[in-house]
Amino acid sequence: MEDRETRRAQSADSRFTRREEVRIAAEIREAGGGKTKIDVLDLSVTGFRMHSLAFINPESRVYLTMPGMAPLAAQVAWTKGDYYGCHFDNPLYPAVFDHIVSRFPSLGED
Repeated sequence: MEDRETRRAQSADSRFTRREEVRIAAEIREAGGGKTKIDVLDLSVTGFRMHSLAFINPESRVYLTMPGMAPLAAQVAWTKGDYYGCHFDNPLYPAVFDHIVSRFPSLGED
C-alpha cells in the first residue's frame, strides 16, 4: 500500500504531464453510488478535470465512463466549486490519450 509521501510525489509529478482541453459528455460514479452526468474539460495521461452540477465527495474513489470506453478508476484530488480534479489509478496509454483527444476536441469555451 502506498504511503502519503508517495501519493504526494506522484500527484506533483502528474502536473507536468501534457494536458489537453477536451469536451466530453461522460458519466462518473462514486464507489457504491449511482451514475452522474459530467463534462470532462481537460485530460492528461494521469488524470482529468471535470464539471459536475452534482456534489461529489472530495477524495472519493470514482469511475469515469466516456462514450465507447470501459470505466476508468480515479481518485478525486481537489475540488473548487462545481469543478473537480481527478487522478487515474492507472495512467492512460499515450495512444489511447491521443485517440480520446482527437475524438473529443474542445469547443474553445469553458
